[in-house]
Amino acid sequence: MLITSKITSVAPLMERSPDFHLLPVNVRQVLFKRNFYITGAMNGLFLCRELNVFDNVTVQNSYIQLYGCDYMIECRRSIAQCDSNGSLIKILIFILAFSSSCSIIKYDNEGDISIMSSPINLISIENVYVTVLWKYLVYLYGFKEAALRFTRLVKSVLDLISILNQAPQIETRHRMVDTIIKETERTLVIGD
Repeated sequence: MLITSKITSVAPLMERSPDFHLLPVNVRQVLFKRNFYITGAMNGLFLCRELNVFDNVTVQNSYIQLYGCDYMIECRRSIAQCDSNGSLIKILIFILAFSSSCSIIKYDNEGDISIMSSPINLISIENVYVTVLWKYLVYLYGFKEAALRFTRLVKSVLDLISILNQAPQIETRHRMVDTIIKETERTLVIGD
């Protein structure tokens, strides 16, 4: 249940974005299907770090049982290396959510965004979030440090994708994630 709640917490975040509602329903569904795994994982690990979930022995043991000790150590290391500024991680989650496809793990070419009616809208939305992140970084840290932090943020996403690609193939987890995606897609359609 804890895993499900951490992963699904990204859906309301996306739904509250006015930019998300500018897109046609079919584009929202494709975006969600393509990017949910990465954005959900990033958001879930970020929440674990912020709430010190991995310091709880019971939670840690249940994750180790599900994923294995080495994998959990790698996840903890990865999220610990992410920027300590939570606002940057939240903006990064939006960038990932509006990416045309940030997932190499759960790629689904059923709905090709490039042939949909509004790929330009999607690119402009993603550009807005990248610009906000960049300007915020420059405001906080100056140009040189902003460039270094931006690079580390991109690296943290690539590391996360690599770690998720190495995740133990657990049928229960796949069914759970697929169920969450289907339920959330249904919610997105009903919401309009």
